[in-house]
Amino acid sequence: MTTLNDKLMMNSSELASIFSISAARIGQLTADGILTAEKIPGIRGRMFDIKICIQNYIAYIQKRIDSKAGNSNERIAAARADREEMAARKASLELGVLEKQLHRAEDVAVVFNFTASMIKTRLLSFPATLADALTGKNDINEVKEIMRVEVYKLLELLATGFTMDEFYEAHPELAEDED
Repeated sequence: MTTLNDKLMMNSSELASIFSISAARIGQLTADGILTAEKIPGIRGRMFDIKICIQNYIAYIQKRIDSKAGNSNERIAAARADREEMAARKASLELGVLEKQLHRAEDVAVVFNFTASMIKTRLLSFPATLADALTGKNDINEVKEIMRVEVYKLLELLATGFTMDEFYEAHPELAEDED
């Protein structure tokens, strides 16, 4: 450390020690114009005015903190916008469910399983239905006609199915609460 014209002057190693950074980092900060060094006659190497360097280094650190805070604020604003967009999408989907334009996936799965079960039940009961209708029939054409009519009745029943409103009426526990 050297005093020159009431200035406390230090070399890069001494300044690095005060700032708790490496001498190489002092060189980078000097090259970036954050710190300034002077060549003093009779002293080997460059010397730094400690008062000016501390002020400049504090200003540099403050700018970095402000920059990171600005980036953080931008990320927070973007996250907020994303959250609001997701909330709007969710509200739109919930409105579709309430207006019965959309159905929840869970409800569709229940309806599909219910429909499959209904089809299975109807198909399994088909032989019994035919047996009653065909009892005592000996004419093959009459048997074919009865079978054709019963098959078409079953197909019509399966084709028409039911609406979601009918399903919710049959299963009120699955209907969306209106409150």
